[in-house]
Amino acid sequence: MKRHIISAGALILTASLLAGCASAVGTDKNEKKTLDSFTCDAEGIYVIDYYADYKMDEYLAANIKTVEDFDAWMTTNLTHGVPTGDIPEMGCSSFALVSDGGDHLFGRNYDMYECDALVVRTDPEDGYASIGIADMSHMNLGNGGNYDITDESSRPLLLAAPWCICDGINEKGLGVSLLQLSNEHVAEDTSNGDLLLYVAVRVLLDKCANTGEAIDLLGNYDMYSGKPYSFHVFITDSSGRSVIAEWDEGGLVIVEDDAVTNFLLCSGKSDNDMRYTKIHKKIDGVSALTSEDAMGVLKFVNQGTCWSAVYDLEKFSVDVCFNADYTKVYSYQGSSLT
Repeated sequence: MKRHIISAGALILTASLLAGCASAVGTDKNEKKTLDSFTCDAEGIYVIDYYADYKMDEYLAANIKTVEDFDAWMTTNLTHGVPTGDIPEMGCSSFALVSDGGDHLFGRNYDMYECDALVVRTDPEDGYASIGIADMSHMNLGNGGNYDITDESSRPLLLAAPWCICDGINEKGLGVSLLQLSNEHVAEDTSNGDLLLYVAVRVLLDKCANTGEAIDLLGNYDMYSGKPYSFHVFITDSSGRSVIAEWDEGGLVIVEDDAVTNFLLCSGKSDNDMRYTKIHKKIDGVSALTSEDAMGVLKFVNQGTCWSAVYDLEKFSVDVCFNADYTKVYSYQGSSLT
């Protein structure tokens, strides 16, 4: 496979467009620095380094329970009035394994229609640095969105990027991905704060160093889907502990497993989703696999995927194949932004 090592300066969008973007969002220097970092690595593949404040504390204090309120919050607080899009549907798979070099790898297929993908690097002052991937349709951009990525008026939508990632890792070696379920989510209603499931990836990567901390954090919130269906969350770390956080009858249930697809594991029922069985056949009883082997597992079980990502929790890096093109691997390194 041909490997593409991506630097932050590759194929930077034209200076005139970026200047227009800066004027559209005002004079905040960190917003401008964020937007100036936006690059295009190939058609439908973009990267951004996020230097601005994406207002984690303000979000958590807002106790948002619905998708509509979430998008309204982003539109009001981040994108300068430009409306964001709806949360996309996703049929996905994730797994964790140990590489032949001893690193812990985290694989993820984002199975859905062909979309424009954005690799997002963040390093908040009060949280851990992370790298993740977002479906740009939720930012209302590109394929599936109402705005053209090259349109100057759409640039403020990029400021919603940290909240739209569907999977990622942080500098401490925590990996998280979100996967859709068909069952209805039963919302909790206690005195805890409220957290939208779609946003759990962002919050966990910012605030948790390991799987145990992630479980504790989720247990301290009432979780809401905002959709007619539910989600579950795959969590893994560099110690090798992998779990799936699920909500059954309103309560948090933790399932210890190295693989997950799109059915509720805590129900104890067998499922017809053969991807789960196929993943376990590939990774169970194998002492070590390479990153290329892990990508091969993702290729084996993909069902039309926007991206297949293999994250290395020790190296704080990710290899990605986009739109089921496994002849090209793009490599990205997480970093502390200054």
